[in-house]
Amino acid sequence: MPSHAAIVLILLALIVQSIGQKSAPPSIPPLPPTDQPDDVRLPNGKKQIDEILKSDRDKSIDDVKQLIEAAQALQKDLEQKDSQQLLNLNDIHRTEEIEKLAKRIRGRIRHN
Repeated sequence: MPSHAAIVLILLALIVQSIGQKSAPPSIPPLPPTDQPDDVRLPNGKKQIDEILKSDRDKSIDDVKQLIEAAQALQKDLEQKDSQQLLNLNDIHRTEEIEKLAKRIRGRIRHN
């Protein structure tokens, strides 16, 4: 019968061998490539990203037209007043509208 020390050495060797086998990660095949966001197609066959960019462009053009109209209306009101008059509430609302439109346009441009 083997000695107590021999049994301990055999068990220790088996433990070391099993730890060495477990430390190597199993071979996992790579996942198949998924559709890139640029490749997503709409039911009409067009790329989704192209349609989003076109929509953002059209919205920005409309916002620029509104911004120009608001700025021209503000300019007209300011030119009609003499230097003694203060801005009225309507002028303040126009400047806020101009600022809101400009921020909206800038936000769309930054995200594209």
